[in-house]
Amino acid sequence: MGPLRRGSMVLASAMLIATTGAVTAQDEPIDLEVMVFETPALTPEFWDEALSRASEGVEGANIVKLVTPDLDRTAYAKQLQAAGQFPDIQASLTLSDFADAGLLQPYDDEFLTENFLFPEATKLAGTAYQTPAGGQIITMVFYNADVFDELGLAVPTTFDEFAAAAQATAEAGYAPVAFAGAEPWSASLPFSTIFSVDVLGQERDWVIKRSAGEVCFTDDNVVAAATKWKDLVDGGVMDAGSIGTDYTGATNAFLDGEAAMYAMGSWWLGAAPDAEFEVGVFPFPSDDGTTVIPVHIGGTFSVSSEAEDPVRAMQFAQNFETDPFVSKFLVEADGLFSFVKGQSAEALGATVLPIYDEAYGWTTDEASTVVPAFGWTTNDEMNLPPGFPDEFYAAAQNIFLGEDPANEMARLDAAYGVACG
Repeated sequence: MGPLRRGSMVLASAMLIATTGAVTAQDEPIDLEVMVFETPALTPEFWDEALSRASEGVEGANIVKLVTPDLDRTAYAKQLQAAGQFPDIQASLTLSDFADAGLLQPYDDEFLTENFLFPEATKLAGTAYQTPAGGQIITMVFYNADVFDELGLAVPTTFDEFAAAAQATAEAGYAPVAFAGAEPWSASLPFSTIFSVDVLGQERDWVIKRSAGEVCFTDDNVVAAATKWKDLVDGGVMDAGSIGTDYTGATNAFLDGEAAMYAMGSWWLGAAPDAEFEVGVFPFPSDDGTTVIPVHIGGTFSVSSEAEDPVRAMQFAQNFETDPFVSKFLVEADGLFSFVKGQSAEALGATVLPIYDEAYGWTTDEASTVVPAFGWTTNDEMNLPPGFPDEFYAAAQNIFLGEDPANEMARLDAAYGVACG
């Protein structure tokens, strides 16, 4: 990839979307670079339409779409920032890696209060660098209901029942759980979920305590969670060969009927209609059957404090975050639980499967314990040090590859940068 230059881009992954409005003396024409990522659900066509709509009324702005080379948006944004090419607007970053360096522009409190159901949900020390536009469960377990019926399996409600179901599907010739081990973010999902369920489910403020040095990754309960992840790998629930499988490959393994289950975020609700079998879903189970739901609340775009025109960049981002077209698309195609006021799935007229309503119900059920998703949420409850999610991703992959869980947890304590008590 060649160098990025504002106003004279020569990039296969950059595309001029639109020029909007008449240019005034106060609004000189500019290029606003918008970094996005594409998935089977978030298609180029979606981004083109959504970016074009968000640009309406942003006078004199040429919106330039910059597509990440893979799904690790944070790593790519860091590369660009190191080269002095940090995009004006960025999709779905790990915010702490950039906010602490003063690289992000805050959203206005009045805008948050007027437009979102939970205006405080993404704030760090009173400042939001991302909107609370929607929520996602990270993760839950999708299952092939036809396979479960064939084998006479009940839906697991405890971790032991989940492990037993996995063993039964393996004995029947299925891969128990599809796993995307090749990409660090997806490789960490099962361990992130186990951590959220087993550790945060018992001690919601664990990250706050870790930042104060009151608890450690080497504590028995955390090492036990890491060991549970290793046990899933050693027991064949996660196939050793899937360390080379990417997100698309894992998705296809489940859709093609090769895998009986798929532990993935609720965004995969948007892909469930593509299956040729009935897809069921259940919360990732705890040891005692308590329902613990790790939820990430956030929005799509953060805005650079060093944007060529911060006012127009923020105007564009606000337009996108409140557009009913975007909300409806994300509900239907990406399984988003919309938290924009007046834009629930029902209000939007969105077409969703019953499992969407079932999963959303877990987040509001009084019997559920809802916790922030470890390594994903960024707010005062889950403010991890810059770069730490990458260390966590590495630990998950290292344990998958055979490293000792206790050693990896000790490495995480060292990487945290705050001494343990």
